[in-house]
Amino acid sequence: MRINNGIEYKFAICDDDPILCEDLRRQITKYSIQKNLDITIDCFPDGEALCHRMLDEPCYDLIFLDIELGTSNGIEIGKMLRSDLWQSQTDLVYISGKDNYAMQLFENQPFDFLIKPLYYNNVHNCLSRYFLYRNREKRFFQYTSERLKKIVRLQDVLYFECKRNKILIQTTSGATLFHDKFETLSKEFSSTEFLRIHKSYLVNTRYIKSIHHDMVELTDGKQLSISRSYRNTVQDQLMELSFFEPKFDKSHRELTKTTK
Repeated sequence: MRINNGIEYKFAICDDDPILCEDLRRQITKYSIQKNLDITIDCFPDGEALCHRMLDEPCYDLIFLDIELGTSNGIEIGKMLRSDLWQSQTDLVYISGKDNYAMQLFENQPFDFLIKPLYYNNVHNCLSRYFLYRNREKRFFQYTSERLKKIVRLQDVLYFECKRNKILIQTTSGATLFHDKFETLSKEFSSTEFLRIHKSYLVNTRYIKSIHHDMVELTDGKQLSISRSYRNTVQDQLMELSFFEPKFDKSHRELTKTTK
């Protein structure tokens, strides 16, 4: 299937191994030719060079970031991109020769995790999931508030909150109240990236920074309670909603332990 939508995508590869960088560049280029996509790719030998570029021009849609970067650490670079440089719209794919980093990476909200050596089938699947995800971002939610019809991009919605007979929709630009049944809304979003954590909260997993036993923290610092009845299922649902490969341990006990 060809996905060309006339958009130019900008990717970056950050790895101190020039051979791996060139091999991954070739694999991404091969995918772009097969799918008729316009993708430009920049390579960086270390995290400092990447961050300096992002300071000058925060332009990347997707970054392939090695965890073991010689003197620097890919996890810390990811935190810098997310916090200091405010690059919440840039997706990260971590690369490593080890598979025991899953829970440490959670706070950086990675899109995927690839194990070295990088085989084309794995890179192909990762990119296919990414573009499927990007297509989902084009969806909109329509509601009526104060007799006015309003439309918001789902990717801009942080969470929905039930307030008696109304629903609060919190977006990146503010909050609005509208009339609807929360249970109906919850069912409508049951197969999406939105996660039910409480009888009154439906949260966009895109904005979850960390998850604990009894609450989630969002990227804006807001903390939302996980009700007792949802605690046994929230973390497993979150892992199922994520694009991580099933090679990671899905034990909610382990997730709770590492994110407290």
